[in-house]
Amino acid sequence: MLERHVHPVVNARVEPPAAPLQHALERAAHLVLDERGRIVQGRKDALVALRQLFESGARLVTLTGPGGMGKTFLARVFAEQQAPAFLGDASAWFCDLQGARNREEMLRAASEALGIVVSGAEADDDTSAVGKEIAALGPCLILLDNFEQLVDSASDVVETWLGLAREARFLVTSQALLG
Repeated sequence: MLERHVHPVVNARVEPPAAPLQHALERAAHLVLDERGRIVQGRKDALVALRQLFESGARLVTLTGPGGMGKTFLARVFAEQQAPAFLGDASAWFCDLQGARNREEMLRAASEALGIVVSGAEADDDTSAVGKEIAALGPCLILLDNFEQLVDSASDVVETWLGLAREARFLVTSQALLG
């Protein structure tokens, strides 16, 4: 067990140096905080770029990169802070696809996250059913997280949803490009 020894200082007054304090205040002005007060360092430009992509008409944006670099965190902060600016009162939905390994599992995970009941009989029917339900949401942002294991088996699902839900926008996080 680590112990911390504190030695009292009598009649000492410690004040922070002015320059480091000023630097800290300047740095704090450039920080972006998420709704839980966590600091999103170095991501302000990325958040602005995402917003500009969607505001310019993009309906599908993929955040790619190696695992652990913060794609999910960035996407969630974007959905919480930036999406309302171009969505108005519309909703943003988070779909965790980490456990999905095929199109059926992806449809199940996404429909659960969106509160949609699917039959499970035919994947093609469920793809269309979920797409129509997304369309009924009107303008919205669907965040599909951890899509890398679904690129080969379910990219066409997202394509179908884009065709059916014309007002929906999709933000996908993945270690691989959708293509």
